[in-house]
Amino acid sequence: PFRINKDVLKVYEELIGSVYGVMIDEIAYSRNMEPETLSSISNRMKANLPEDAAQLGLIDKVGTKNYLQSQM
Repeated sequence: PFRINKDVLKVYEELIGSVYGVMIDEIAYSRNMEPETLSSISNRMKANLPEDAAQLGLIDKVGTKNYLQSQM
């Protein structure tokens, strides 16, 4: 079985937490919402479907593959 040193695990947890915090801040800023709001959406897994993401303001529009290709 895979085993990891507790000190190494702590470093990984801090690194991942830091990256998560930066991503929350950047996405919240770009979507014009509070980081706490975005964290709540993420932590409660409220955006399970594309339509949920659109309704919550995480994306601008739900589109199809054909629509996306036509915009390229």
